[in-house]
Amino acid sequence: MAKSKVVPHVFREEIDRLTLVHGTPSIPITVNGRLSRSIARTKWKVGFATVEVDVNPDLAYMDERAIIETARHEFAHVLEWYHHRTSGHGARWKLYARLTGAVPRATSTEQERIQATIEGSQ
Repeated sequence: MAKSKVVPHVFREEIDRLTLVHGTPSIPITVNGRLSRSIARTKWKVGFATVEVDVNPDLAYMDERAIIETARHEFAHVLEWYHHRTSGHGARWKLYARLTGAVPRATSTEQERIQATIEGSQ
């Protein structure tokens, strides 16, 4: 299976929608082939007010529901960073996850199922 180099439009649209709803700056999203243990990750630069999201190329092969859940999960990290300059999957993140409509846990079972399927086909 070829690795996608394009951010799924559903992911980009959900992140853009959330930035409008929550009043945050636009979030750069990059496909990162080095992500092997996660579908996506949010990263920030401590000295700057910038946040970026990296996505695994395999995100393109997930179903739309799982892609939206992943976008909401990552955006909860964005909100926690912008408002508190903290990160993780603690109580604050869980609050923001609920606000975005995400399941407030570190990894959804849907993501785990998809990741297992992807790894099994390689």
